[in-house]
Amino acid sequence: MKYFTVYKNSLSTFLQYRLNVGLILVSHLVSLSGLIVLWLSVYASGQQMGTYSLSAILLYYILVTVLTVTLGDGVGMGFEISDEINQGQVVNYLLRPISYLWARFYNLIGSNTINIILIGPLVVAIGYIGRNYYDLPSLKNWLIFVLFFVIATLMDFLVYFIASLSAFWLHRGQLMIYGVILVAGLLDGSLIPLDLYPHWAFAVIKYLPFQYLIFTPVQAFLGRVNNFPEMLILAICWLVVLYMFSLIFWRAGVRKFEAVGR
Repeated sequence: MKYFTVYKNSLSTFLQYRLNVGLILVSHLVSLSGLIVLWLSVYASGQQMGTYSLSAILLYYILVTVLTVTLGDGVGMGFEISDEINQGQVVNYLLRPISYLWARFYNLIGSNTINIILIGPLVVAIGYIGRNYYDLPSLKNWLIFVLFFVIATLMDFLVYFIASLSAFWLHRGQLMIYGVILVAGLLDGSLIPLDLYPHWAFAVIKYLPFQYLIFTPVQAFLGRVNNFPEMLILAICWLVVLYMFSLIFWRAGVRKFEAVGR
């Protein structure tokens, strides 16, 4: 019940700043429009990106935009946690019978809920307009996509939660978050599909957790996941590892925080 209260408070907070969320959504749509024009030009000249048809590559970047909007608050959460640690506000959570990790998770889910509600009608409209240009996924692919979307949400939270805990040891913990943003941008498939990287690079990237943030959910939607059991097992292993690291770093950070506080 106490975490549900955190969730409701998060919904209220983001509804108060819905204009900011709307502006962020508009900025992503402008970027998407530029990408669509770019790929239309590329394919009009007779070129092709790997095994992706024009409809597949356009759908790929539409889905990237949707996932970026719905999962992007992990970055904002990371900056908030870093500020709370640097300013000593985290002590408020240490005095409450509540887990800081889970409180932050439910807060993030609240913001993601608002983003999904805002972008939902737009996704339906795009799907209706483009129904003649690409095939919607089967029920099986829908279910796999939803599963990997949930995994992406958990992965996004854990990755940026761990990065933000660097503020216990670094005066400017935000630098670690910027570093993760840079690495994730190269390895999550938001720039280009990861399977368009050189074979040797993709052979390494496919075992890292970043692919589950963007690339894998999109591939699931497009019906291009051929080794589902292996990918699911690897994702679960990464979630367990990241969760354990988050607990270890949090406890170590709190011990350092309390020692300095004394």
